[in-house]
Amino acid sequence: MRLSAPVAVVVRADDPSTAEVRGRHRDWQLLAEHVDLHELADRGHDSVRTRPAEAAQVVLSAPNLLAST
Repeated sequence: MRLSAPVAVVVRADDPSTAEVRGRHRDWQLLAEHVDLHELADRGHDSVRTRPAEAAQVVLSAPNLLAST
């Protein structure tokens, strides 16, 4: 049985350490029914610190993702 809660994969466009994730984020569908990729514009790896409002918006949008499935 897979998770019914949505999974949000969040990466930064300019973060070389997550470059592979962009192509493989759908691998999470093995564990969850609904998987979305959120790519934030810039400012490196630590998006919670460098772009807190954008990172928070991804989390806050999770209930909307669940309602739409």
